Amino acid sequence: MTDARYRLRYFFDPGAGTCLWADDDATEARYGLAVDVHMLPVRPNTRVLCDYAIAWFDTHLDWDDPGGPSLWSDDEWARFRTTAARLLEALRDDLEPDFEIADAWTGR
Repeated sequence: MTDARYRLRYFFDPGAGTCLWADDDATEARYGLAVDVHMLPVRPNTRVLCDYAIAWFDTHLDWDDPGGPSLWSDDEWARFRTTAARLLEALRDDLEPDFEIADAWTGR
């Protein structure tokens, strides 16, 4: 059992503008379902990295053909996954112990 006051899920969804989602009623009541990182007690650098990763993720999709193949190469996906892992680590560093963040992106 966790002592965290709030629970979040971490994953990217094209066009959502966030990578953090409420994972329990208390968190959703306080922050809404789609959680804005700017409403959380995180360092400025973490906010910038979060905004950057969200905007970057949205470039993988061909918005004229959303069901089509990704616009990214395997190398770009690898670079993004590295950045996404760094972001999750930064969010956890900034928000623990009050928040528990489940990684729904990579499952870690």
